[in-house]
Amino acid sequence: MIKDEAKKEKLIGSVKTLLEAARKNNATIVHCLINTAQDPPVANKAREHWYTVHKPMLESMPNMGAEYDEIAPKKAARGGGGHESVSLRAPGYRSVLVAEGIVPLLRETPGIKHLILGGIATSGAVLGTATHGTDLDFVVTVVGDACWDPNQEVHNALINTVIPT
Repeated sequence: MIKDEAKKEKLIGSVKTLLEAARKNNATIVHCLINTAQDPPVANKAREHWYTVHKPMLESMPNMGAEYDEIAPKKAARGGGGHESVSLRAPGYRSVLVAEGIVPLLRETPGIKHLILGGIATSGAVLGTATHGTDLDFVVTVVGDACWDPNQEVHNALINTVIPT
């Protein structure tokens, strides 16, 4: 999705650095992805957009729904176990914390009181998860360099003004 190669490489580098630090410190890492095999809930406002834009794109280019290989967890981590796992949520939700089992995982893992976020898009999953996490009494930090949004002005406004509050 990121056409500008310099921005793409900067984002990938930032995410890799963040992941390396988390892995080195045995932090719990959850890769949160959209389950492209599911449909949005019936009453979700994003439902029509999913069927007219995203689903046709994913059918023609399935790799668009996959996590970038350089940052994806090792095969052994997929499905859970250890400190690194993958969580899937239905399309249409902004917060990754709606995914089945993710909040219990965070609550039941000793010491987790802080969420450190990066992701795509800043105006979607990142903002949704940051506000939801705060409402669930987690301390939330968004790493601006590990986030991207198709609208750079929106990304900047969120990272510099909205999210820090």
